[in-house]
Amino acid sequence: MLITFEGIDGCGKTTQVNLLSEYLRKKGVEHLVTREPGGTKEGEKIREILMKEDLTPLAELFLFLASRAQHVERFIIPALEAGKIVLVDRFMDSSVAYQGFGRGIGKDTVKRRVRRGYLILSREEKERIVVIDGNMKPEEIHRKIVEEFEKRWRDLS
Repeated sequence: MLITFEGIDGCGKTTQVNLLSEYLRKKGVEHLVTREPGGTKEGEKIREILMKEDLTPLAELFLFLASRAQHVERFIIPALEAGKIVLVDRFMDSSVAYQGFGRGIGKDTVKRRVRRGYLILSREEKERIVVIDGNMKPEEIHRKIVEEFEKRWRDLS
């Protein structure tokens, strides 16, 4: 099961990833926590470049996609194939929102370029996105995340 957390900077994604990770740990559920950009040795190097350098929108997009390609192939797919739950702080939807809308590359261009990575995951994850209103208290958001997780976890058992 792949669970991604998306949203604007400062909306509480990392907090909710950590809360769900702690919940899963207490339940004895094997899982991994990762982030984008990053998640692999190469991805962390790319993250440093993205955070420090003044890049063109297209160069930025390509670096995000390079990081994601490594991340998906070397970390996410092997973890999912091993039956682990993977929690990701940002993923595909962040590229569409930030590089597509925020950086002016164009939604269609971003969607076309990330389509390959998305297809790898979407073939098996038909109902992968659950929208949870982030305008609540962190405890309430966490409760809703746990409810959604438990619904899907039961279906997978």
